[in-house]
Amino acid sequence: MKITKSNPISYEHDIHINETKDYEKVVLLLHGFQLNGKFMFKRFEKLFSSNTLVMAPNAPFVVPLKKDDGWEARYGWYFYDPDKRNFYINYEPASYWLCDIVRELNKKRAPVTIIGYSQGGFIAPKVAESLTEVEKVIAINSIFRSERFSIRKEVTYSQVHGKLDSLVSFEDAQEEFNKMQELGAKGDFLEVEEDHFLNRNLVKSAMKMV
Repeated sequence: MKITKSNPISYEHDIHINETKDYEKVVLLLHGFQLNGKFMFKRFEKLFSSNTLVMAPNAPFVVPLKKDDGWEARYGWYFYDPDKRNFYINYEPASYWLCDIVRELNKKRAPVTIIGYSQGGFIAPKVAESLTEVEKVIAINSIFRSERFSIRKEVTYSQVHGKLDSLVSFEDAQEEFNKMQELGAKGDFLEVEEDHFLNRNLVKSAMKMV
């Protein structure tokens, strides 16, 4: 016999954040699978004005990365088996956890923009579903799975996707984006001549949508 129970475990968690108290807007950066918050923070933080609170948390689930000299802690937002087409952990736990973090740190209830790369872009619109301060969602080399979240009419959903992406299908991303447009979502889809890795050109392209 097997039973299933919900039993949240609390532990200390790292969030990369800039030092600003006089902020007027917030940017939430969501990294890709088996990466960390620092990966996003070092690429984006200095591109925003001083009146922007920038936060880049490590995802809540540890996904260790094997190195030559041992293991390094990396993180994931959810777990999906593409072969079995099955979620072991879906979008909800991490998205609700992110909502709590942003509400705690964004005491001014300033408007929020979410920038998610790869797996972080998949989950970003789920966060926007519940976090009412979100005004923009920008996904990089991701797919908006509209069946997994509710579209908010006041939120802009935009994407940047590399036409040469070897991990996340450009064609699938474009098709799903068009479906969202048909459902009434607003936003832009920008294609660039890049592969999956988050390089300067992809970052620059995403910043055009902020």
